[in-house]
Amino acid sequence: MGARMRGFDWRRTPLGPLETWSNSLKTAVSICLNSRFPMVIWWGPDLILLYNDGWRPILGENKDRIALGSRGQDIWPEVWDVLGPMFKQVLNEGRATWSDDGLLNVNRYGFTEEAYFTWSYSPIRDDEGLIGGVFTAVTETTARVIGERRLRTLRDLGEKTLEEAKTAEQACHAAADILAKNNYDFPFALIYLLDQHASQARLINAIGIDPATKAAPNFIDFHEGGPDPWNFSESLVSKKFQIIRDIENKFGCLTAGVWSDDVVKQAAVIPLAKALVQELPAGFLVCGISPRIAFEENYRAFLELAAGHIATGIANARALEEERRRAEALAEIDRAKTTFFSNISHELRTPLTLMLGPTEDALSKHSALGGAELNMVHRNEIRLLKLVNTLLDFSRIEAGRIEATFEPVSLAQLTTELASVFRSAIERAGLHFTVDCPELSKPVFVDREMWEKIVLNLISNALKSTFVGEIAISLKAKGHCAELMVRDTGTGIPREQLAHVFERFHRVEGARRRTHEGSGIGLALVQELVKMHGGSVTVESEIGVGTTFIISIPFGSAHLPQNRITIQSSAVPAGLIETAYLAEARSWLPGEQRAEYTADATPSVQSISSLVPRGTRKTAAGKVLLVDDNRDMREYLARLLSTRYEVSTAENGKLGVERALDWRPDLILSDIMMPEMDGYGLVGALRKEVSTSTLPIILLSARAEEEAALEGLERGADDYLVKPFTAKELIARVSAHLTLARVRRESEERLRESEERMRLFIKNAPAGIAMFDKQMRYLAVSDRWIKDYGLAGNVLGRSHYEIFPEIPDRWREAHRRGLAGESLRSDKDPFVRADGTIQWIKWEIHPWHTASGEIGGIMIAAEEVSAWVQAAQALKESEQRFLQLAETIPQLAWMANPDGWIFWYNRRWYEYTGTTPEQMEGWGWQSVHDPKELPNVLERWRASIASGTSFDMVFPLRGGDGVFRPFLTRIAPLTDEHGKVVRWFGTNTDISERIQAEEALRNSEKLAAMGRVAAILAHEVNNPLEAVTNSFYLLRNHPSLDAEIRELTQMAETELARVNHIVKQTLAFYRQSEQPTRVSLKSLLDDLLEIYARQLYASRISLEKRFTSDGEVLGFAVELRQVFVNLIGNAVQAMPSGGKLRVHLYSSQQRNRSATASIRVNVVDTGTGILPQHVAQLFQPFFTTKGEKGTGLGLWVSRGIIQKMDGTIRVRSCKVKERAVTCFSVLFPHNLSRQ
Repeated sequence: MGARMRGFDWRRTPLGPLETWSNSLKTAVSICLNSRFPMVIWWGPDLILLYNDGWRPILGENKDRIALGSRGQDIWPEVWDVLGPMFKQVLNEGRATWSDDGLLNVNRYGFTEEAYFTWSYSPIRDDEGLIGGVFTAVTETTARVIGERRLRTLRDLGEKTLEEAKTAEQACHAAADILAKNNYDFPFALIYLLDQHASQARLINAIGIDPATKAAPNFIDFHEGGPDPWNFSESLVSKKFQIIRDIENKFGCLTAGVWSDDVVKQAAVIPLAKALVQELPAGFLVCGISPRIAFEENYRAFLELAAGHIATGIANARALEEERRRAEALAEIDRAKTTFFSNISHELRTPLTLMLGPTEDALSKHSALGGAELNMVHRNEIRLLKLVNTLLDFSRIEAGRIEATFEPVSLAQLTTELASVFRSAIERAGLHFTVDCPELSKPVFVDREMWEKIVLNLISNALKSTFVGEIAISLKAKGHCAELMVRDTGTGIPREQLAHVFERFHRVEGARRRTHEGSGIGLALVQELVKMHGGSVTVESEIGVGTTFIISIPFGSAHLPQNRITIQSSAVPAGLIETAYLAEARSWLPGEQRAEYTADATPSVQSISSLVPRGTRKTAAGKVLLVDDNRDMREYLARLLSTRYEVSTAENGKLGVERALDWRPDLILSDIMMPEMDGYGLVGALRKEVSTSTLPIILLSARAEEEAALEGLERGADDYLVKPFTAKELIARVSAHLTLARVRRESEERLRESEERMRLFIKNAPAGIAMFDKQMRYLAVSDRWIKDYGLAGNVLGRSHYEIFPEIPDRWREAHRRGLAGESLRSDKDPFVRADGTIQWIKWEIHPWHTASGEIGGIMIAAEEVSAWVQAAQALKESEQRFLQLAETIPQLAWMANPDGWIFWYNRRWYEYTGTTPEQMEGWGWQSVHDPKELPNVLERWRASIASGTSFDMVFPLRGGDGVFRPFLTRIAPLTDEHGKVVRWFGTNTDISERIQAEEALRNSEKLAAMGRVAAILAHEVNNPLEAVTNSFYLLRNHPSLDAEIRELTQMAETELARVNHIVKQTLAFYRQSEQPTRVSLKSLLDDLLEIYARQLYASRISLEKRFTSDGEVLGFAVELRQVFVNLIGNAVQAMPSGGKLRVHLYSSQQRNRSATASIRVNVVDTGTGILPQHVAQLFQPFFTTKGEKGTGLGLWVSRGIIQKMDGTIRVRSCKVKERAVTCFSVLFPHNLSRQ
């Protein structure tokens, strides 16, 4: 602002130029500009504005552009009615004033804004001491004031809706009262609640707007096509915050709450749902958005929090309502149950009495006919009577109608007698039974019948849960009480269950028991009966150790109701109570036999086949397994079914599962409530096994309600039969399910055959294919899939996500879309394995459909293309390296499109030809060709383009100096995977020096050959020449020789001397007068192979050169050169159709005549090979395998040169993979010391 003030033209303002300003004004401005606190100076009667950088945000961007040097009233006209009087007070009276959190409805951003400021006005004296202006320090507090107001609203919503609301409507009313107090942020608000079906919204509260109007209808129906002014249906689907704009046109002018002179332009619709808890909202909050507050993130967050508090209040109120209704319902059920048990027990006793009498009368006649059935009927009548009596006793206690008669008894004697009833059953169970009840010194008053029920109940429970060890009964005096202790070494009770064992109908889940039958009120009855005696009962237990029940009964009778005490003892003989308990206990014992069964029946799993008549067994219609812990029920069902089916039984679900897997029945008939494993557990275990997953299972239960039947069917049972049932109904159900099972097995067999064919097709498919069900479990998989993804073992039935937990989310989404009916594919998709490696997968996903047309799962065809992707990447990187290499190689290089249009040359091309890219592009290269050769070049180039084949050619190219030089040109096509040409690549190699070297080599070879022939001839001529010379010498000295002949002889001697001179010169040339020198075989071979390069390429011979040593030897370079020219030349001639030439140079440890380390050179070709019978003759003079073209001297001469250097030469030739391979090996000793 300092720079802005200095650059401002103050002459156009009432303040005038800066130099005319008073010192007091300059001082005030200096203080203002140097402060970081928002400050402004209002100067002169017009209150001209001067301010610092801190005050600019208070102005806003629009006002800041024009405020400097302007009149205050012109800048703040909207609030001058508030500010003007305050300025007058300061200017006229010289008194300072201030305002804390003052509301100013300013217009800074194009709308009237609710803003709050804290400011002070102080007078500024001019140089004459008069008031020249006003100094203001100001802070905007809008955010704090509005934030505190909103926090109060949220706090009140949280407190009142939680504390006061007992129903959802009360929660809405409480929230409405709070929102009405904040009509700054809520110009109006509507609260709607949804019905339980979310089909209708009902208006509960309207704040700031009249109900039953267009903007606030009392009801909004979603399914009848009625008006939905606030788009509730959309919010119901999205469950998101929604802004409704342009509500003036929809509803007319809705006043903005406290701002009566303004209207609301937009509103928010917020679903009332607790986050992460409710799937459907409880209702909606509609609230107007203040036109004087910018709607930004803070405002939105505040409205969402407010709605969240209201939703929480509604949810809590509804939870409270539900809890209250549940408590009332439970209390009513409890009352009804007590009444029912009381009534039904009385009603049951009468028919039971009428049943027991005739049954006992029939049994007393010892009738063999039907004796087994009558015994079973009688046992179950007694058991039923015991249960009815227990229920009746308990209902009487709850109703307060039971009457006890307390009398003094010998508690030791009574307890011992009651315990003795169980001795035979306990000892038959293999348990040790101890009774230690000495006489007590003080009398104990008890109700004999009640005490009998207490003792028998506890002993019965002990036997039910004890399988090994002992049961001990003891009685002793402890303090002022008699203490009865019933201890067992049974399975024990979990610690967390101890507090509940005396609750009505409580059963310890999962506990091992001899039977699961029972009412669940025995211990509850014991506790109530003990309490009636003024005593207490406690329990101590440890899993796997045992359980101890301790009953304490006070001595004497002072603690008992006096009107229920009698001092005359009465002896009550053992009756139905003892009989019922004992009979029930014996039925739990696996060794307890019935008269109608043979003694060799298996206790745990009985085979009933012996009961089936011999003829019937042969034609049994199926195998039925009966699983029930009630022996009588097992025996009854076995007798009923064994005439038609082969029957086997098991005592509980665990044994039933084992028997089913071993015996493989056609149908299972199972009770639900059993020890070890119940019927539901049996169904679940068998459904998990593939062999029994479709086995028909009928569950038996006494629960007749529809929910129980549905639960059984949902657990996987095929049918649910309610007790009691008739024999005809049971047989009909069994027969129907066996028939259906047979039909299903036949259908499944055909389906399995079809599926097996499908699996075999998939299994043997050459691609990676897998078939999945809707749960992404493997149904079929190809061997290729197993191999590609490294799967081990059988994966069928296992989850794909279990095997590959690291599968990325995008693939899971692709699977989901496939299961929804889409077909998808990807050519390359990266998959990061758990070990960090990356696989690239090409895949396709297609849904498959069942016979009914429904989607049954998906088929995935996947192929790992990591090698292809890596190859493509490598190719790309290779191309980059190639281009870099192509720019550095000495050859000229270029690339062309498939049609021959050259689009790239390397730098060496332009350097040699002296041309530019523009001149060479396309077919511009013709300008650097020899016009005489160009037609031939074009013909060859166009032929290659047409055929897609490579070609080599030598032709001259003009350099930048105008000189034509010969170049070897090689052009090769680059093709895609289908063999289509995608690019041409060519090189031009300057062979000027090579041609010169080849010419020199040829001359050298000619000269050496001529010298070798001459030397041979010289050797052959020298001996006869010497003989002739000696003969002429003797003839010339013969005394009888005449003069003429002597003259002729001298002439002949002269000519012979000339011939002898020629022979000596020839021998001198052959013997080479120079001394042997150090020769680098590496350099020599490099030179030769460079010379042969053109011939090798033209003959389509690839070269493998491997030199691991410099290979220095002592010899004659010309001779060594001759040796390797011979070997390499022979190798090239042996490969007329192309092949591979290997030249290796390395050091080897070889025992030869010098017994020293050696240098080895191998020359290997893949040519025509050498016949075994020819190998031994190869180094003989004039022997050749080349026909008329060979002289037969090359290898002979070469061997002579090598042997002269103390070296050796060998040859091997054989067949390798249908190709001939010939190897010439030359070994040189390290003889440098011979120099």
